[in-house]
Amino acid sequence: MSNNKLRSLYTRVLPNETAALLFYASLAVCIAIWNVNIFINDEVTLAAELINLARGSLSIDTLPTKLYEGLSFGGSAPILGFSFQGHTYAFYTHAIPVFASPFYALLYLISVTVGIRLFFAALWSFSVFMVGSLLGRRWHRPRLGRSLGAFVALTLFIINAYIGTRLPPLVFDQWGALMAIQLFNILAMAAIVLLSLRIFTRYFADDRVAAFGAAYILIATPLTFWAVSAKDQTASVLLITASVWSLYTYLLAGKQRYRYLSYVFVGLSVWVRVFDAIPLLIAIVMTDLLTSTARIRAVITAAATVLLAMIPYFINNYLLFHNPFLSPVYLSAHPEISQQASPINATTGSALFSTIQSLPNLFLATWQLQTVPSWPQTLYHVLFYVDMPVTLSVFQICPLLIIPLFAAVPYVARTLLRFRTGATRLRVEKSRAIAVTFFICIVAHVIIYAPFGLNQGFGLDMRYFLPLYVPLIFFTLASIREVLVHASTIKQAFAAAWIVLSGSVLGYAALVAPAVSGLIGALGFSLNRTLGVVTMVTMSLFVPYFVGFRKRLKDLAILVGFATFVSSYWLFVACWIWQKTPIGVPRPGMMLPLMEIIHRVIMAAIAS
Repeated sequence: MSNNKLRSLYTRVLPNETAALLFYASLAVCIAIWNVNIFINDEVTLAAELINLARGSLSIDTLPTKLYEGLSFGGSAPILGFSFQGHTYAFYTHAIPVFASPFYALLYLISVTVGIRLFFAALWSFSVFMVGSLLGRRWHRPRLGRSLGAFVALTLFIINAYIGTRLPPLVFDQWGALMAIQLFNILAMAAIVLLSLRIFTRYFADDRVAAFGAAYILIATPLTFWAVSAKDQTASVLLITASVWSLYTYLLAGKQRYRYLSYVFVGLSVWVRVFDAIPLLIAIVMTDLLTSTARIRAVITAAATVLLAMIPYFINNYLLFHNPFLSPVYLSAHPEISQQASPINATTGSALFSTIQSLPNLFLATWQLQTVPSWPQTLYHVLFYVDMPVTLSVFQICPLLIIPLFAAVPYVARTLLRFRTGATRLRVEKSRAIAVTFFICIVAHVIIYAPFGLNQGFGLDMRYFLPLYVPLIFFTLASIREVLVHASTIKQAFAAAWIVLSGSVLGYAALVAPAVSGLIGALGFSLNRTLGVVTMVTMSLFVPYFVGFRKRLKDLAILVGFATFVSSYWLFVACWIWQKTPIGVPRPGMMLPLMEIIHRVIMAAIAS
């Protein structure tokens, strides 16, 4: 490939200095907190899939050399698999192992040449240099930025190279599969940041607002925490963000290929996480219909494109079970359908018909309609407050993102009034359609995942609700801008709504929540509960004062900075302190030698 083509490709991916800065910052942050010991049931299963895929097997015949079950799941096995026709299969499709395969090969080449630790130390130092250089250019000090960046990067590389020679090497056969999936997730996280930046820039037409939103996603949301794991949520969020960006680009530019590309990402999302793909499909189709004049044709082309994009999903299922509709996700939860839905036990035609006939019942059974009455309490725990040792609710970890709930009050009131007077039609401007897409994504995702309850949360937050964070930061940015532009018309409703809702939330936590007998019991003395409630109380007082009654940019900047600090604090505490594997289990620890030493010092200080 010629230099001109490489330069053209680089500028297409990183079209400006802001995009380049956020890309290299994503690499710098993720590699710094990259912890190889995150090895629990989900991740060891995906790693086992990748190892066996590299050996030409779709079933799990060979296990990773290092098989750790980082946490106790009762009677569950370290491998999340099930038996079918004499073979063991994972609960997941092979989407993540396929995506990670090129990185698996790359890591093998790195391991037999320069060494894994040394390579990523060099990549990290280069990213630090680029961040320093780009910041210098942004602040009109390019020479200072290059010089300081080069000095810091070279110093860090020398330190890492020196310490790395005294630490156990990362053996590819033991950790290669895990690291390949983690590397893919880190690059996927960088892509999420870049796509979010493009969406925000085009919608808000303000580089500073867009840059803040993208940076917030990187340093103040749990997306980064899970990006350095080997789970499949990061790939799902990437496909969702890419689909929304593609549809928005089509609506603004009018190029049909971006519309089709949006539905391609929906089809691929089914391959990764089917329950994440359903709300995405609903949101994309609804937005398409609201902005399209030929609605019947739009539905037909959307369905055809999604089905074509699901071909990898169908092929995966067929290679596993000789049935394109028989997914391991369903079969693992309902093994009884294998009797009538497998071509081995029936003719191919009857097996396909039986599978298609069973899918609605399987979906409803998984959805657990009988839990609908408990949705309000479940949503309260998911969004506002959850009392678990290592888990925080969405708004506990990111209190700034609660702003749209209250900023939307006057907007909804005005819209309903226009509906009553007949001044509003069910039509959406293409330039604003992205807001409809994100709103439907949030509502549909919450409805679909609400019945699962707290069982779907583990770790820093409810990881099955990670697709909510990009839409929530979008509406947060819109709400902040609305406060600045129309502060006089919304300040009273905004402040009143915040005070009422925050008071009711705290009152519920203190008096009504299960297993809580009073205020002392609600607060407790654990770090998680105490800081979580303190954060909520502080924000409930902070926001009405600075946003509701005062509208100067300086005061709003203090609010945003405070909320961002709270979120980033939780993120880095979880990455550095939370034990992913039991104490005493041998593990390589942090990817960078310098970070591993710092991690050991922190843990030793906590233990003493």
